Amino acid sequence: MNEGIIVKKNNDEINSTIGIVYPLRQENIDLLKKRKHPVYVKYISHTGSRNPTRLKKGDFLLLYLSGKDKSVTYYSEISSLSFKTPDEIMTYHLDRIQMHEDEFMEYVRDRKNKVLLFLELENLIELEKPYYVDYPITMAGKYVSKPELYRIIGRKY
Repeated sequence: MNEGIIVKKNNDEINSTIGIVYPLRQENIDLLKKRKHPVYVKYISHTGSRNPTRLKKGDFLLLYLSGKDKSVTYYSEISSLSFKTPDEIMTYHLDRIQMHEDEFMEYVRDRKNKVLLFLELENLIELEKPYYVDYPITMAGKYVSKPELYRIIGRKY
């Protein structure tokens, strides 16, 4: 008689990374919302390493409204993740990122040979209620696990 198989999830699976929170100013969030195929770009510190990020396709980007509000207001599933040079972004993707050209050039400055994390997003979804964070989210971001994601977006995905 087959009683079925019971599968227990270990803590590593439950607490594994499923997304990241990055801070962004309201005007950049507004610009990203207008983009037809939105892309979030960012320099990260470990692009030369074997595993520069724990993120993968299907994970989530959560946008933290920096400044006085200190809340996560939008999220999106990551449809594609890659690394691109500033020149590639300027030539092919500038109309998709969260910055205007002048702001992007200021951000790049003297790092033209360094690649940026390039996150293609499904679409931005606004949270019904902002999720207020009682600690600062630095420019490095904060990885989130499944339980944290559920708590922030208010539902299972």
